[in-house]
Amino acid sequence: MFSLSSTKADIINAHKKKASLTTLTPLKGLLFYSILFQVLYYVIDTCYIYNVSRRMANLLYVIWVSAYNCTFLLGFKLVENFVWGDVDAVEVVYSGDLDKKEDPEEIAKVEARVTQEAKELSEKTVPNSLTALNNNSLVIFLIANLFTGLTNMNINTLDCTTWQAVTILIVYESSLAGISLLLQRYGIKLR
Repeated sequence: MFSLSSTKADIINAHKKKASLTTLTPLKGLLFYSILFQVLYYVIDTCYIYNVSRRMANLLYVIWVSAYNCTFLLGFKLVENFVWGDVDAVEVVYSGDLDKKEDPEEIAKVEARVTQEAKELSEKTVPNSLTALNNNSLVIFLIANLFTGLTNMNINTLDCTTWQAVTILIVYESSLAGISLLLQRYGIKLR
């Protein structure tokens, strides 16, 4: 969506939806669901006769995973707000007359400008390491599986000390991060 007759500020502030009673910000939504799933887990755990079972994927396991993931996402969102501030999503809407035929060249110019502005905003707010990982996520996943297999074949991880295990994890994660950043640096995107 885009606007043909507007400035940069108009494009960014073109459309703000009025909040209703059911509208939640990401932070409030994650807080709500984290509390909901934590309370559900506590109630079901006290009333349910079976323990959490990943193999059975029982109700308690599903609630536990939901509580765990919502709580961690809430923590990540709090860190994001602390580091970058509360980043608002930008929605740009079309303000032209839908009945009139608009000039295709002008539409293409506005689309290019809005795309460029979105790219600049993304570069300012999204860390380079995250962009690098997102651009090559499948390749990094496959390399991580290979690294895991190599580690398990060459090192008896069950008998490692804490320091050995931490060293293995640091080397493992640093290697994956380095590979994704190298692919990003050379502009290689393998999806």
